[in-house]
Amino acid sequence: MKKAITFLMVIIALAALCGCGISKTTPKEISVAVLGEVIDRDTSGGIPAEIKIYIYTDRGLCPCFTSTDAEGRFRLNIHTFNDAEMLRFIAESEGYQPQTIDVEEINDTLSLIFRLERL
Repeated sequence: MKKAITFLMVIIALAALCGCGISKTTPKEISVAVLGEVIDRDTSGGIPAEIKIYIYTDRGLCPCFTSTDAEGRFRLNIHTFNDAEMLRFIAESEGYQPQTIDVEEINDTLSLIFRLERL
């Protein structure tokens, strides 16, 4: 019994030294519903585009990608954790200047409109 208690105390001490905080809470999984549209800045017409999404968390960076339909609309659910600090969306379409939208206040739903300018 003494050996088990000593072993447990050593494990706790090592965890504290290596930064593995036992008292830290485990991040909770969340889902963010995103509706978006990519339009031509001058004509307001929808344009097909590729959307890059970067999720910034305490644990690192997680990229994902999606595409719009022919009218420039997209919909997706992002599954991440409640320690996400920022979502970065980048819309790119051939012949247009890319546009970035950073979202720092993450809610369970987002609505985005990209207005791309022709090169």
